Amino acid sequence: MQALQKYLFVFLYTLTGIAFSQSPSFNFQKLGSEEGLNNANIFSIQQHENGLMYFTTQNGVYYYDGYRFRQLQIDSLKSNTLLYAVIKDKNTLNFSIRGEGIAEYNGQNNAFRFPPRFRFNNNADQLLLSDNYIYALTSGIKLTTLETATGRVINDELRKNDRLNQAYCIYRSRSGKLLLGRSDGLYELIGERQVKIELGKKVKIHSITENNEGELILGTENRILFLRDLKIVREQLPRYQKKSSTFLLGGEKSINKLLTDDFGRIWFTSFPDENLFLLQNNQVYDVFELLGIAPSLINCIYKDRENNIWVGTYNDGVYL
Repeated sequence: MQALQKYLFVFLYTLTGIAFSQSPSFNFQKLGSEEGLNNANIFSIQQHENGLMYFTTQNGVYYYDGYRFRQLQIDSLKSNTLLYAVIKDKNTLNFSIRGEGIAEYNGQNNAFRFPPRFRFNNNADQLLLSDNYIYALTSGIKLTTLETATGRVINDELRKNDRLNQAYCIYRSRSGKLLLGRSDGLYELIGERQVKIELGKKVKIHSITENNEGELILGTENRILFLRDLKIVREQLPRYQKKSSTFLLGGEKSINKLLTDDFGRIWFTSFPDENLFLLQNNQVYDVFELLGIAPSLINCIYKDRENNIWVGTYNDGVYL
């Protein structure tokens, strides 16, 4: 009996080891012109409360109903200046328009307009909306804040005082905090102020997300940090199956475009953002390599309500 238990233990231990060493498997689709998406350069992806997926591209905004892409027919929208679209409410989209400011589109009456107070010299590729402000981020450069009631533009004082202090990412937490990642750490956006959150160490924050346990997760140079109550509780150094020869100056390999799914897995890109990575069971997997997808510059990744992962690329369409 003891011998049987011993062999059973060894068998289960071996089986468990095999299970955890196996690469994850996925189903995927590549979506493009056959489905009606007539531009392969995807700037941003968002899901509307009605379930439709919206895609900002180089020639306008498309929505996807699960079968076909359809382009929003918006008069006066210059597609070649469109940088980003964000869903404001069930009827309204806000657009970041290069060199012109922030535009509004009302889907009920197909009205596209520039509120006069929203015009400024803009080149933001991310937007974050609050009741009184629009935070316009030019990734890797600066944050510009627009006071919506007056149109007053508040320039990035931190970058003004230090040209090397770059702004990388903005994020709204589940608790409603508006967070900004910069080259000198993590900040909370309170009105027009950027308030430093002390983490106990100086780190570049390239990306921010949050898991189901309420932990904030920060992508830094080389490491992923986990925060509770804005305090670092643990950190992880991703170990890639293949060594990369591409690093930033100083030997960094930035963790970008972080997101988590409901299964506790962490998805991210890493400089130069040509592959999608998955961190699972302390192992990093190159998802594109597993799927036989050639490296392609990734502009954005997005998780929908069904835990599907959408990948928007530069000139290679959308992977789901």
